[in-house]
Amino acid sequence: MKDWTECVVYYPLIRHPLSDEKEKLKRKYVALIKKYAEKYEIEEKRISDLQMLQQALFGEDNTNLARWGYTDHDEEEVLKTRFSRFKFFSYRYLFLFDCLMLFAISDNRKGKHICEEIKRHVHSRYHKKIDTMVSMMYSGDEKFADKTLISIDMVKAWKDARKYSQSRKHSVFFTATMSAGKSTLINSIIGEDLSGTKKAACTSNIIRFHAAPNINDRYTIINADGSQYLKDVRHVQECVRNSTRQIDIVGYFSSVLHEGKYTLVDTPGVDSSLNPQHKELTRKELSDNNPEILVYVIPVETYGSEDDYNHLKYVLKKVLYERIIFVVNMMDTYDPEDDSVEDILQNIRDHLLEIGFENPIVCPVSAKAGLLIKKMVRNTAMTDNERESAENFIKLFSKPEYNLGKYYPLVKNEGDYHSRALLSTGIPGLEQVVFGL
Repeated sequence: MKDWTECVVYYPLIRHPLSDEKEKLKRKYVALIKKYAEKYEIEEKRISDLQMLQQALFGEDNTNLARWGYTDHDEEEVLKTRFSRFKFFSYRYLFLFDCLMLFAISDNRKGKHICEEIKRHVHSRYHKKIDTMVSMMYSGDEKFADKTLISIDMVKAWKDARKYSQSRKHSVFFTATMSAGKSTLINSIIGEDLSGTKKAACTSNIIRFHAAPNINDRYTIINADGSQYLKDVRHVQECVRNSTRQIDIVGYFSSVLHEGKYTLVDTPGVDSSLNPQHKELTRKELSDNNPEILVYVIPVETYGSEDDYNHLKYVLKKVLYERIIFVVNMMDTYDPEDDSVEDILQNIRDHLLEIGFENPIVCPVSAKAGLLIKKMVRNTAMTDNERESAENFIKLFSKPEYNLGKYYPLVKNEGDYHSRALLSTGIPGLEQVVFGL
């Protein structure tokens, strides 16, 4: 499996301190950033970050960076000391921050080279402050932004990106029979409708989702040939729907998993009579990659089916996973008058023990409810039908008998009305189980 974790979009979607400046200066700023990218041989995979910076400055990302020329005078203009409203200030420290954020998050040596280059174009009286700022950034001292134009949000973005860059890689493979809600579960962890969930658009190939550390509303799509595109949610959905080959998608996860290099691997359902090749594709993917974490999704209404039994036996005998988590999905459909969550979980544990799994971890969730409520909590754009469904789910999961959060001991049912309902869907708890908390 090719590693795409170095293609993550680090630059956050936040208000940039330079965004209110005149367009002429902003163009010079971006042109100078591009000059540093070329000087330090920044790979094509970082272009997504340059586009994100441009969006933060201009509020859009379709202006052609290549046509903005650069001159030495522009460097002096961007880095000089300014005077406004009876105070002196400079964008040189902001520029230094952006360069390190874009090009040298995990490369201290390259960061120092950038620092030296900037010092060549400013008066020596500012060199000590520039050196100190770089040293503090790489040592984790958040006071590096004091008396600069660097915002609190930018400091947090740097901290999150540094933590991410220093984390180790994790792979999480998802498998299930058809219509178990596997893709919906992945979407609920990410917090967006990226993977196909309708029957007509069910997963037909391998799709890998890679977490990025900072909030943004763009995703980098990487095709099998390595070509990349920075797109919004709607274009990602189209790409996933129309793809006939493996595809990798890099973007922010609205989950604890964004804190590390997590890759979520969506595989086709294994029981399609119309597409028997899906089973072979999934089995090969699971057998060839020895998953670190395997998430097996079981729909609550059909657990114990013959198709599930056969696939579970295959997983037990043929897949060398390090850890397996069984997710009981669609718990919003269970009837508390006829059954209990405790009985359902115990029955499934007993069934898994009979098959041969030792000490199975069984996690109850409602992926659909979790996704819709999470979108409402994040204030993500929703259709009227989605919003209505989310409100109904909030009412349902506010009832004690639907509180799935209590089956995750590390989850505290706190926060506002919507946040408590989200915890009750089991999704935040499952995310912590996958994260290894």
